[in-house]
Amino acid sequence: MHAKPIVDIMLGLDSFPAPPAVSDRLCSLGYEALGEAGVPGRLYFGKRRPTAFNVQAVSFDSPLWKNNLLVRDFLATHPAEARRYADEKQRAFQAGHRRLLAYSTAKASTMAVLLAAAQRCKQLA
Repeated sequence: MHAKPIVDIMLGLDSFPAPPAVSDRLCSLGYEALGEAGVPGRLYFGKRRPTAFNVQAVSFDSPLWKNNLLVRDFLATHPAEARRYADEKQRAFQAGHRRLLAYSTAKASTMAVLLAAAQRCKQLA
């Protein structure tokens, strides 16, 4: 799937909010703490140099954890949906949505449709 050259990492926490040591450690590694970044129950961190990374810290086995993995697995097994998502990402980028919240908002309706499809697919399995 065509995507920005950013590595996305999901960090599973024993509980949320994360203890301050989690943020302190990520910041000591060069990550910028961005708070929940529009998603309650998530802490978001970004690092852009020399390689770009996004880290989202959520409670392990929470709905956010499960939904992220569900959509990831769904896209990996449904190439047409992966293309649809890639096209939406490209449209958001071409429309000038370069900042995290604007980019996420531009893709939100597509993400909701993909999550619903992934959930239906899981129920049928």
